[in-house]
Formats: sequence, C-alpha cells, structure tokens
Amino acid sequence: MSTVIRSFLVFSLVCLSAEADANQEVTMLRSAGAGGTASVNYDAGTGRADSVHDAGEIRAAIDSIALEHGIPSVAFAVVYRDSIIVSDAVGFADVENEIPATPGTVYRIGSATKTFIALGILSLVHDGRLDLDGRLSDIVPEVPVSNRWEESHPVLLRHLLEHTAGFRDLYLRDFVIPDGTPLPEVEEAVIREPAYWESRWQPGTRSAYANPGYTLLGYIIEKYSGMPYHEYLEQILLRPLGMENSDFLGRNSDRLALSYNRAGDPQTPLPIMDHPAGYLHTTPEDMARFIRFMLLRGASGHAGADHVSPMQEGATGNTLMVEYSGRQPGSGRGDIKYLPEDLFWLMERPSSITGAGNDMLGYGLGLYSMVARGNVGAGHDGGIDEYLSSFVCFHDAGAAYYFTITSMNPPGAVAITDYLQELLLDEKILVSENIPDHPADIEGWYRIRSYRLALARILHDLFDPVKLEVVDDTLRMGGFAGPAANLVSLGGGYYRTEDSPLPTHWIGLHEGKPVISSSFGQAGGYYEQTGAFRALWKTWALLISLNILIITSILYLINYLVVRYKKRNINAGPMVWPALGVLCLVIMVMVFSGMTSVTLLATPNVHSVAVAVLSSLFAVFLAMGMLSLRKGKTHSRLWQRVPLYIGYASWTYIVLLLALYGHMPLTTWVW
Repeated sequence: MSTVIRSFLVFSLVCLSAEADANQEVTMLRSAGAGGTASVNYDAGTGRADSVHDAGEIRAAIDSIALEHGIPSVAFAVVYRDSIIVSDAVGFADVENEIPATPGTVYRIGSATKTFIALGILSLVHDGRLDLDGRLSDIVPEVPVSNRWEESHPVLLRHLLEHTAGFRDLYLRDFVIPDGTPLPEVEEAVIREPAYWESRWQPGTRSAYANPGYTLLGYIIEKYSGMPYHEYLEQILLRPLGMENSDFLGRNSDRLALSYNRAGDPQTPLPIMDHPAGYLHTTPEDMARFIRFMLLRGASGHAGADHVSPMQEGATGNTLMVEYSGRQPGSGRGDIKYLPEDLFWLMERPSSITGAGNDMLGYGLGLYSMVARGNVGAGHDGGIDEYLSSFVCFHDAGAAYYFTITSMNPPGAVAITDYLQELLLDEKILVSENIPDHPADIEGWYRIRSYRLALARILHDLFDPVKLEVVDDTLRMGGFAGPAANLVSLGGGYYRTEDSPLPTHWIGLHEGKPVISSSFGQAGGYYEQTGAFRALWKTWALLISLNILIITSILYLINYLVVRYKKRNINAGPMVWPALGVLCLVIMVMVFSGMTSVTLLATPNVHSVAVAVLSSLFAVFLAMGMLSLRKGKTHSRLWQRVPLYIGYASWTYIVLLLALYGHMPLTTWVW
C-alpha cells in the first residue's frame, strides 16, 4: 500500500519518471547500422573491456546498452590523467530524420552546470573579491534574505555552494518558461520570488538541494566580476580549456540532440528561468576536456615546459592536452594551477553541515561525493527536459567519465554507469575496525528534518523515519520498510556505510538533541531523534485507513447492488459515495503516474487539471456521503452500520491528512 501512496505523492523535480519504454524506431534504425553506429552484444555484468584504451570497444559497449534500453542517443567521454581515451556519441541526434550523433553534437547537461558556477565563484574567492565565509547580507544586501538566526548563524557564501542556507527549491512552475521566451536576466530571476530567500532552519547545519541558490551565485558572479556570468565563465574557463562548442545560454542549439519522452516523442527544448543552475549546452568533446581538468584539479602542462596555466590571463588553446607530470603541488612549473589545490579539495567535501569534518563525504562546493567499487569520486548529475547527465572524477584511480542520455531512463543510466565504473576502477577491499564507542542514547527512532521542498514533507514524515539500534556493537540503521543497513563506527561520532572507505554520517548531539547528519547521496539527510509513536503513528493510521476505506467501499457497494436488486426501502446513498471516492483515488493515481515531465506537472493541462479535479472530488464525495448519513439509517442493525461508520472515519482522516500538508486539492502547477 505504501507503493500506491508514493505513486500518488512522489515526484522528482529533475528526474521524474521510472523506466523509459524502448523506442522501437530507434532500435530498428540503429540495429540496421543507420548513421554508422556499431552494434555489438554486451553484457554489463561480464567484466571489463580488453583494453581501456580501446575507444572503439567502449563506443560499441555503450551503443549496445543504449540499444537494449531504447535510449535514442548517448554522449560520453572517458579520460585518464595523461590522455583523453574517448569522447564520442552514439545513436541519433534526430531519430525521425536519422541524423547521427557525433562528438560535436550538443547536449544539455542540466544541474552539472552548477560545478561551472562554483568554479566561477572560487576564482573570485582566489582573487580576493569574495570570501567563502562572507555574510550574504554583506555580499548582496539588496537580496531580501529572511533568516531569524542571522545573529548566531548568518547565511554565508559557502552555504549557497553547499545547499546549506536552508532555502527551499524551486516551485515547479518556475522550472520552465514557455517556448520562445527569452532567458531572463539573472537579476530578474533572483528578485522574482522572496520566498526563495527564507532560511527554514539554522543556516550551515543541514543540507537541502536548492536550485535558486545557484541562480543567486550567478548573480554574485556578475556583481563581483563586472560582466555577465556566462561571459566571465567563458573567459576564465571555457576558452582556456578549448571548450569552443559550449554555451551557457543555449545559443548553439542548432546542433542540439533532441530528447525523447518514454513514449518516444521528441521534446521541445524549453528555456529555464534559473539558467545559472542548469542550462549549459555542451558536447562530448568539450566535456572530455572539462572532466580531465577536474581530474587534474586544475593542473596543466608537463614538467620543465615553458607554459602558463589555462586560467591565467591571456592563456589560449587546449593546454590540458599536454602531458601531465604527476608532480606534487609546489614542485615546479608543471603544477601551475588557476586555483590552489586546497580549493578543489573544498569542492569535494562538505564543510558546513553539522558534524562536517574527518574527510566526511557529501555535497561540497559544487560537487558531490560518491563511492564505486570502494573508490571515492567527486562529480555532479543533471536532469532537464528528458536529458540525464553525470560526470565523476576518481582521483586515486586517475580516471573520470561523463555521459548524457537523451531520455529520462534511470535503468539505462545505471547500466552505463556500471559499465564505465567496472571499466575504469579496480575493486577495493574495505577494511577498517568498527570502534564501538557509540554516543549515549543513540538508539531509537529519528525523523528527517531537512526538506528540499516543504510540499514533499508528507512523504518524508510518513515514509522516511529511521531507527538506530546497536546489535553486537554494530550500529544498524533501518527505515519504515526494507532491510536495515550496518554503519561502521570510525570513532568520534563518525560512521560510514559498508561500501564507503570514508565517513558518510555524523551522529551526536546538536543543541541538546541526538541527530544524524549527512549530505551523502540518497542516504543523506538531517534527522532528529523522536519517540516511536510520534515517528510512526501517521503512517500506520494512513495505511490502516486506506485499507479500511477500500475494503468497506467494496463491501458496501456490493451491499448497495443487493439492496437495489431486492428493492429494499433503506437509505442506500452512504453505501455509494465511498465507492465513488475510491474510484476517484484510483483514476487520480493512474493519471498522476503518467505525468512524467516537469512541463506536465508545472502547467495547467489536461493531466494536471484532471488530478486537481479528481482530488477535489475525493473530498467532495466525502462531504456528500456524510450528508447522506443524516437522511436515515442504512441498516436496521448496529453491527451492519458500524463498519460503514469506520470507513467514513478512515476516509475523513485521509482527507484531513492530505489537506494538512497542502495536497487537497492536488494542484501541481502552483507547487
């Protein structure tokens, strides 16, 4: 039943759909070899390629995965410290016109744009024009930040970069703007909605992803560089790296690979209001240069060469293509960087969430930590208009990858990720002693207290409580459903997941309350300890109420049909309304599950209006049923009426709960 509720309530702001359907037209064309795309049989679980330097084999393997999952096109790049192994694309940029994708085809990479914005801010920090610990109220006093903890916990510049300012994410209606609308000025995007600049908790204590924060960072770049943010980033980053086919405003969209929904329909590329947060258009060739730059942490050139850093004023050309010396910082000309390496390290680790330290993994300054095969990486994902992107650099392994797919197809993205990670990374056996010095009173239930959107709070409150318990000196963390996972204690309140070599969670006292603090992937979040009843009563009440409502509505509908058939003279109305309410709920879930794009959710259309109407009718039919109860007895015996009354009480609880969280009616376009 929890799955049904999730399908009713859950939406992802960027990656909205489950598995994309295979596009038969794509498969037929590409299997026939259209566009010169190679096709091979590939099993993603059978091992690595014969040679990681074999670009053709990598290309063939990715093309096979794309065919298997019905992905129209995949852009990808694989690099090592000393070379770019491959930067290419497979499939069709335009399926209908059979236009093949090439290394120079343009793709949208969504939120991976944020890493570029972060680099722009850090360059201004390095120049002394900004301070990571500067107060936002001093940096941009014209922005109406509302923070009731300003005296003790001001919003700092680093908080914007780490998503720890406490700001909410975008309203769905602000994710896209109508086709043909010019991109707004960044200042216009910043001032349009004061609600985006309200701290919901003490800044710097917990992480919650917020796109508006990076729009504000784009504005800060403009204010302190004296030029539009895209021009500044082109000057200090794109041109020096040779990323000549990349553009922050989408002006190169004439070579754009089209994206497709799960029905195989091409999507109209829509502009976005918050373009600094996710609007970079780029090519696999350009992204290969960028991820190698990030893998080198800004290093360029080879030892003894008379060269300049790619970020130094006047530098031109693709300086990252020369041999990497591998020398340590400060060892000579080969280590010249446009930013000190310590700033790149700051990008890769959280520094402001509660408990941050001890090299804890999570979201840093424009990069997130991730672990694969025991290897620690840093990168960023992105999703926009059915495009799904990812890049990750594994510094110890000396390898990095990037890809963009042109359909919102999570299983396909996972298959590509698994292949690339197996190709590039050796499995590391993680060994560290579990130190059983758990904080006192650590055991118990915890509720998540950090929300990307306040309107997603019902989902967190109902299904995301976690329970900590110590079993044989090992801390186990389990949720409402599913198996519990072990957390390995590293001492000092730091813990790691079993597949991570470094700490991913901090557990201890914050302001007198036991808390769990993390910004590490899907396991992250800020939790506060609570009682078992408080953590679970709403969930159990909802699950029980839904079951009672469904069962009683079916039983009394059958009863109603019998009464009508026998022409008994009783008040039959109360038996019909619950069935109509459940029917509305079922149809609403079906319609909602088909809304697989931000555009459908963020605009009034047939689907979103239908969901709003059906959710309203769910409540209206409750009122009609309650009124009909006053017209007379439905049955002569009390035991025959009691289940009906219990069903109505359950129905009332469901409606009140949804209304309390702002989901009655379910008007997605105003979220």
